[in-house]
Amino acid sequence: MASVRDDTDNRITMVLGKYMPERSARALVGRVRRATGTDHGDLEARDMSAFFVALEKQAATFLDRRAQAILHGELEFELATSISGVLATAPIADQSIDVRSEWDVSVARARAREMMTALGAKSYEVVKVMTLVSELARNIVLYTRGGRLVLTPTQSPRSLLVVATDQGPGIPNLDEVLSGQYRSKTGLGKGLLGVKRLATRFTIQTDVSGTQVEVEVRL
Repeated sequence: MASVRDDTDNRITMVLGKYMPERSARALVGRVRRATGTDHGDLEARDMSAFFVALEKQAATFLDRRAQAILHGELEFELATSISGVLATAPIADQSIDVRSEWDVSVARARAREMMTALGAKSYEVVKVMTLVSELARNIVLYTRGGRLVLTPTQSPRSLLVVATDQGPGIPNLDEVLSGQYRSKTGLGKGLLGVKRLATRFTIQTDVSGTQVEVEVRL
């Protein structure tokens, strides 16, 4: 019976095989495994972002820009599928994601989807939470030096708690942003206000040392 690692490697090799010989694709996967320290066994959730970032960078040397964009989408799908395999073998538990790049946004979105599915959420609830998590994670990437998302599921009541913490400069005009009156060229105000509207419960603390947003979505 194939392990999660074998299944992941075979699927990634098939994707890369569209752009290079299969032998080269398999060698590339092995090289990235060794470079990221993920050659010891099945990918754990915390390993996935680094693995897929490195894989995309290595593969990009063989591709033009159009092919790189297509490959990014295909690898993002494989990332979500791999996370599904990891989470399916474990009980629903808290998930902590370090957020520094767009790949980390993909990781957060995929984990949120799987956790909501495990909680028995309806499709529109899954989409709502994925959107909310994407906004929080992307704000960390765009406007701060990095941060973390913690996803905590509960069964009674059925809900998902999302806590986003960053080490950014804070939001000095928070009241204006949350009132819907602020019009930012970067879109920060719109995204944060959207998160508030999607959540059952929303709280935020911000100062010059960083921001923490805590939201709960009840099913």
